[in-house]
Amino acid sequence: KKNDLDGASVAYRQATYLKEPEAKAALNQIDSSRVQPLLKEAELASKQNNWVMAAANLKDAVTLAPHLVIVHRKLAEALKQLGDAKESQRETKRADELEKAN
Repeated sequence: KKNDLDGASVAYRQATYLKEPEAKAALNQIDSSRVQPLLKEAELASKQNNWVMAAANLKDAVTLAPHLVIVHRKLAEALKQLGDAKESQRETKRADELEKAN
């Protein structure tokens, strides 16, 4: 209600650790909102074939929301475009693990 997405993320993350019902879904929703500007910047950069900028934005998104599969998948693609196959595979593996956990 206060438009404090960072504070809400912390609160929902704590509730998730305490196994509160619906906390995980709320955390995903809040963190999706938090990373939207970064995902948009990354998308724009990728359309311009600026994979360095896209990867930088996506790494920031991973830092904000490390449990969101989509940011790991997009980062894996950007790293692949940059020729960093090892890191790309690591991000793909992380995304796969997160999908299995959900």
